[in-house]
Amino acid sequence: MADITEVTNTIPQLGKTTQGSAALEAAGSSKSNEISFGNDLKTFLTLFLAQLKNQNPLEPQDSSEFTKQIADLSSVEQAIATNEKLDQLIASQNVNDAAGLVSYVGKQVEVLGEQVTLVENGTTRFSYELSQPYDYAFYNVTDQAGNLVYVGDAERTSGHHSIVWNGKDTEGNIVDPGKYTVRVTVRNAAASDPVEVPTYVLGTVEGVLIDQGGSRLVVGDEEIPVEDVKFIGQEAKALTV
Repeated sequence: MADITEVTNTIPQLGKTTQGSAALEAAGSSKSNEISFGNDLKTFLTLFLAQLKNQNPLEPQDSSEFTKQIADLSSVEQAIATNEKLDQLIASQNVNDAAGLVSYVGKQVEVLGEQVTLVENGTTRFSYELSQPYDYAFYNVTDQAGNLVYVGDAERTSGHHSIVWNGKDTEGNIVDPGKYTVRVTVRNAAASDPVEVPTYVLGTVEGVLIDQGGSRLVVGDEEIPVEDVKFIGQEAKALTV
């Protein structure tokens, strides 16, 4: 018959992986742990009773060792139950977060990004933020092939600034509708190289996505983390000429 220690020797390792921060990492595998634990518990109890029944009366097994082994199994059972509760809590929190984000649907948002969509005969808006004033600031627009379409001056003072591009190239010609990339660069007179600053693009929230990664806003064909949202406005209004 297999020795009872062959079963209990695995208990300390399982206990370690389900404590502290590792309990969060094990979320999602608690069901498999529960099944494994149930099998180990059944084997343990079978061996435990067999050893009690067949132990040498003159040299009985140390009762404190039995007690420790049972306590180890109990700790693992409690840790697995805790993992299941954490799974339920995380799922509930994700649903609650998403419910709070539903109010954003249909609203305009400014999100971190550099790609804008230009409609036919329309304009498009984006924004940026400066933590300090600069001597020079300008923005450029490129098409999907990387060709420079437009270059214009930008606001140089500190603060949050919006730019409306009129959908024309540098020569004043109306460009084709589609997706374009916008960038803002700044420079001080004493500096030789310009610095690119983050831009925020305008979009309309169409829905809320929920998965194991949390909740995200669906803006066009993009899934936007909430932390990338700079501004939330009223219902979207199309920018037209």
